Amino acid sequence: MAVRNLFFYFAAGLMVFAGCRGSSSLVQPAEDMPADSVGYTIIYMIHGDSDYLYHDGDGNPVRADERIAAEARRVAERAVGGEVFIFHQLPERRIFGLIPDDSRKMIYYLGGEKVSVLDYRSARDNRLFHAEYSLFSRYRAGRSGDDMKGDDTEGDDTEGDDIKTIFLYFGHEIPDRNGYGYHRSQEMVAVNRQTFAAGLEEFQEGTGKFDLTVLSSCNNGTPGMVRRMQPVTNTLLASAQNLHLSHVDTRPLYLLEESPGISTKRVAEAVASETFRRLDRTVQTEITLSVYDMSRITGAILQQDLSDLFRPPGMVPDRFADNTDCADFHLFRELDYTSGVRLWYRSPRFGSAAGKESHSGWGCRKTAKTDYRTTSR
Repeated sequence: MAVRNLFFYFAAGLMVFAGCRGSSSLVQPAEDMPADSVGYTIIYMIHGDSDYLYHDGDGNPVRADERIAAEARRVAERAVGGEVFIFHQLPERRIFGLIPDDSRKMIYYLGGEKVSVLDYRSARDNRLFHAEYSLFSRYRAGRSGDDMKGDDTEGDDTEGDDIKTIFLYFGHEIPDRNGYGYHRSQEMVAVNRQTFAAGLEEFQEGTGKFDLTVLSSCNNGTPGMVRRMQPVTNTLLASAQNLHLSHVDTRPLYLLEESPGISTKRVAEAVASETFRRLDRTVQTEITLSVYDMSRITGAILQQDLSDLFRPPGMVPDRFADNTDCADFHLFRELDYTSGVRLWYRSPRFGSAAGKESHSGWGCRKTAKTDYRTTSR
C-alpha cells in the first residue's frame, strides 16, 4: 500500500511539473491589440515528427521542417499588415517515460512583431489539429468568423476588404486511408485525408472557409483529396505526384504585404511559379504543381473515389508507389478534368517518362497488388 501511495504522489508531482510549462509572452497579449489593421492571417503547420532529412544542391544535410520553420519566421517578420501562426509539430517527449511533455512549439507574430512563443502538447483525444486550433482561437486578433471569410472571384485580382486566411501544411504524403505511424512518436494516431480534413474543419469556427490551402506534400493533388478539401478552402495548391522534400516556397506570401488587394488565387500561382523555378534548377525528377479553383471543379470527377473505378476487382493501390498521371487511365480522359486547374509541369530528366509534354494535373495510384482480404482461398 505504501508503495502504491508513493507512486501516486510521484505521478501527481510529475503532472504538476508538466503543467507548469507554458508560454513566453514577449509583448502585450494579442486580445488587447487592435484588429482593424490585420488584413490577413497565415497559419503554418509544419510536421516534424518523422524523417525530414535531405541534402541540398551542395550536398549539405538539411532538415526540411527546420528550414521551413526558419523561412516562416522570415515571412512573419515582414507581415506588418497581418498575423502569422507557426506551429511546429515536433516529436513527442515523455517525462521519465510517463508524462507527455510540451514538445511542440508555437510562435505567434502580429504586425511583424513576435508576440508569443510557447511549448505545447498534442491533444490526448488524437484530433489532429485540436491543440493547434485551441491556441489559435486563444491568441489570434479578435474577429468573428464571418469577418474572415474570403471568396475569390474568377478573373478578379482583388478581394475587396475581406481578411484573407491562408493555411499551409508541410509534411509527408497524407495517406488516403489508415495513416497509423505517420507521427513517428505517436504511431496510433491515424493521419489520412479524412482525419486531416476533419482537423481543418475545426478551424472553420474561427476563420470561415480558408481562402487558400497549400499542401506541401507528395501525391496529394488527387480527386479524393480535392473532394475532401472542397468544404474547407476556396483554392488549393498541391502536387499530383512526387514533391521534393525541400517543400513549397512561401516567400511569395510577401505579396500580401506589397499588394494588399491581391487575390489569394494570384498568391497561390506566385507560390507555385517560384517553387517550380527553384525545382527546375535543382532536381532531375518530375515536377507537378497544381492550383485548384474549388468553385470550378464539379461533376463526376468529385462524385466518387476514382481510384476505385480504375482498379480491377481484388486489387488495391500500392501505398508505397508514387502517383501517376490520372490521364493514363482511359476512363479519366472522358471526364472534365481541366476546368479550374492550372498546372506547372516538367517531365523528368531521365527514365521512361522523360520528354512527356503534358499532364492532367491530377494524380492517381496505378500500381496495384492483390487484396487478400477480398479474394477466396
